[in-house]
Amino acid sequence: MGTYLSTPVTEKCEESGESLNCPEVPCAWGVVDMQGWRKSMEDAHTAETNILLPKAESGGGGGGGDDAPISDAKVFGVFDGHGGPEVARFCQLYLVSVLQKQPSWINEPLPTSPESSSLPNPDDQEACAATPVGKALRSTFHALDRMIDDPSRRREIMQLRTAKPLAGERKEALNIPPPKDISHIEPPEFYKRTSMATVSIDGNSSSFASSNPIDNEDEKQEGQLDDSTATTETTVVETDSHDVDDKDNSSGDDPPPNDGSVDVEDDDSTEAVGKEEASRIDQDMMDEDDNPSNDSTKVVGSNPRKVATMFQKILSLGGGAGQVVVKVDSNMQPVRPVQNLGPNARQPTLVHQGRMICNLPDHHIHAGATAIVAVLTGRILTVANAGDSRAVLCRANGVVQPLSFDHKPQQDRELTRITQAGGFVNHFGRVNGNLNLSRSIGDLKYKQVPGIPPSDQMITAEPDIMQVALLPGDEFIILGCDGIWDCLSNESAVEYVRERIDDKSPTEIGREMLDDIISVDPRVTQGIGGDNMTVMIVDLRPSDRSWRKNRDFTSEDDVTPNDEK
Repeated sequence: MGTYLSTPVTEKCEESGESLNCPEVPCAWGVVDMQGWRKSMEDAHTAETNILLPKAESGGGGGGGDDAPISDAKVFGVFDGHGGPEVARFCQLYLVSVLQKQPSWINEPLPTSPESSSLPNPDDQEACAATPVGKALRSTFHALDRMIDDPSRRREIMQLRTAKPLAGERKEALNIPPPKDISHIEPPEFYKRTSMATVSIDGNSSSFASSNPIDNEDEKQEGQLDDSTATTETTVVETDSHDVDDKDNSSGDDPPPNDGSVDVEDDDSTEAVGKEEASRIDQDMMDEDDNPSNDSTKVVGSNPRKVATMFQKILSLGGGAGQVVVKVDSNMQPVRPVQNLGPNARQPTLVHQGRMICNLPDHHIHAGATAIVAVLTGRILTVANAGDSRAVLCRANGVVQPLSFDHKPQQDRELTRITQAGGFVNHFGRVNGNLNLSRSIGDLKYKQVPGIPPSDQMITAEPDIMQVALLPGDEFIILGCDGIWDCLSNESAVEYVRERIDDKSPTEIGREMLDDIISVDPRVTQGIGGDNMTVMIVDLRPSDRSWRKNRDFTSEDDVTPNDEK
């Protein structure tokens, strides 16, 4: 349940800068953010230019060689926080410094032009991730996770919850914890098995919920579920999913206050139906499950009957028909009762009265942040994405090239990883009934299963990597949090900026965009336009813009923040 203010906060924070003397790609950039209807602002960003690449003798500086030109790098990033702003702000402070300390950044030749190295196909994620900058970005995301998890930084993280860094503020990353050695830790048995539920809708299949054979536990009494739950080849099971600990909800909002704010359901996966109606149906089902006269586990075997799942009721509201089919490996061991020992990372999911519930231990750090980061080394643009923030490139003549693709729990690749790590995704697309995202920095509660590498945890900071070469006619890059992309497609965002960029600065365009897409009432728009919003525009042809004739910059690389709101 997302909490919205009765009146939106439309004051904006801005930051802008330029790097006009770069020999490869001069640029000017601007970022604008707005709290909007949310109770707090949880986004953060970073933008830093004129970052000197490693010296040529170290492998950098344009590919090696004493005569190679000295090049600089530029880093732009947007971090969409949830559960609090502290992780997003931590990324703002440390990401650039952590990136510069990665071995592949220091020791390997960093490409600055297509001629300096052969570029991988942009659609080949693993090939892009194997490049020096790709490796550095992936290791940076995971290093930030380890820093956030470091007990010695706990006070700093807590301070960032209330203390917003200054615009342009950066910190040096010291004492970065090394990756943990998990080679001696035996992973849980479920990590070695693959099992997922398939939802069939009018002949189309997509994965929504897990049926991993994890030990079932009734918190009030011990008892063994019917073995058919785990041994039948194809079983239709009536379940709902929720998290035992509601405070970790991905919206990160506090309980509803008595200050005129309005509670509105903002689940992404129910955009096509009325969320108030969906919530009412869910409550009805909860009431039915709590009735002692009902069976704790409802299984359809030889006598099929209509399965009253939340997902089917939502489909019926939309006029569709669907069936939830839970496929279970017949060779799996039947579910056995276990002693109630409390939350356990080796037993991350339990089934209670037919419902999957999260059994992961709590963590001191509850917050997380999706991240979209673009790194320019000369004319080579490398983009790392973890979550549903997004970047897009406007090439010559307005051609749109996506630089990232959203991560959602319902996607096959994401769902496979989540279920193999012992988690589940409910019918609303929430991991363990809680988080409506599948990749992020932070969210450490969901990264605790022992013996599983960070890239395979149910929530992972592992970014997808895309690398492209910028061409002389390319126009600009847009980075934004999902509050932007909920309202605009890649094409419409590029069109919006392109119509204005000759006459207006990136920050002017950003201000107009946020004012144009904010919802009049998020209860009417199903939450669209009601989120925090951050948009960053990087102009790749600043010297061609007519608006610059009337601008007086104080330096070649000036940062001009507004008063912090």
